Amino acid sequence: MTAFDGATSLVGRIIDRRELRTVFQPLVYLPSLEVVGFEALSRGPEGSGLESPMALMAAAVQADRLEELDWACAANAVQAVSTARLSPSLTVFINLEPSTLAAPCPPDLVGVMTRARENLRVVVEMGERSLLDDPSSLLDGSAAVRQDGWGVAIDRVGGDLSALALLPFITPDVVKVSLPLLKARGTSGWAETANVAREYAERSGAVILASGVESDEDAWLARAFGATYGQGWRYGHPGPLPAEVKNPWQPFPLIQGLDEIRGTTPFALVAGQREAETGDRHLLRHLSGFLEDQALKEPPVVVLSCFGHARYLSGTTLERYRRIAASAVFTGLLAEGLTPEIAPAGARVISLRSLDPLCLEWDVIVVSPHFTAALVARQHEDGSGEPHEHFDYVVTYERSLVVTAARALLHWVTGNEVPGTVWPW
Repeated sequence: MTAFDGATSLVGRIIDRRELRTVFQPLVYLPSLEVVGFEALSRGPEGSGLESPMALMAAAVQADRLEELDWACAANAVQAVSTARLSPSLTVFINLEPSTLAAPCPPDLVGVMTRARENLRVVVEMGERSLLDDPSSLLDGSAAVRQDGWGVAIDRVGGDLSALALLPFITPDVVKVSLPLLKARGTSGWAETANVAREYAERSGAVILASGVESDEDAWLARAFGATYGQGWRYGHPGPLPAEVKNPWQPFPLIQGLDEIRGTTPFALVAGQREAETGDRHLLRHLSGFLEDQALKEPPVVVLSCFGHARYLSGTTLERYRRIAASAVFTGLLAEGLTPEIAPAGARVISLRSLDPLCLEWDVIVVSPHFTAALVARQHEDGSGEPHEHFDYVVTYERSLVVTAARALLHWVTGNEVPGTVWPW
């Protein structure tokens, strides 16, 4: 038996028998150092070759059982918290991948997760890479966990500034900035990341949690970039839950009341709040060109565009999008007949069906930490039932409205226009 086969067999037994352990690391409110919650950290059986979480997850990926392992770890964690009967104001952080939230919870764990959903204050952590690898699934996962008042945290922020540009779409309640990753980027990288994270937190009402705090210098650094909560060896090593913790004065605040944007289009959203004007394709070409040029000046930037049909992505427009795709954090392009061979390298592409409502739209949405703008347009009908070369359109720079329109279009970028994500139990 190879080492690969051995690890696959071992992780299968661990998952089947639910032989998992959970240790907990305290989370503190930095101004007072009071404990406000715990992060649940999963481990394999002591002394086994899969005791470390990284080895355990790698073996689960090899065995194609990552989602089941994820559910088992989460259930083990919330069961431990429920048994400990800690204050209901304390918050427990658990780690779940977006793919797990889209997968059915194993039947034997449904009861545990349901009770946790009803009785515990939970924040679900998802990794920074999920923002860039599959933002649409992360949107769906975030919506799912919020249905019953749970919060969302984006973990390990600091290594890649690009991910921060997507924070407004996910609107996490907690941004976990990794001090080791942040310090590895040097002074200029530190300042840039800190400014973007602080700006997002101030606009959204989210909080910043510094992880990896080990020294007085780390604690000073955390406060300098706006962290109000902290985690790390300076405040406690992972271990069993304490027998008693005081009721915290400053529990983690959670963002509520996000707009429901599934199954709609940018024009429908924006025109419902702003009066539309009418113009021809020549006018819209100038308006969209201005926004596209602006996108090239505003790193890190996210650009989402819909052209109706691929024939309109040509000439100077195509050349401009080649430059955008080469420099933007994320570029999503949608049009009927659009293929990766036609589109600029590096862009996320979806070919619309001829009956998709987006085929009647021309949308250009630009979002960066310091600039937001959207042109949303729909082909005008004169009463004959036939669309023409004139468009009803709106241009807006209002950040909240632009981001909402962008979130709607982002669902379509992966062909998932009506995701309908719900809790899988």
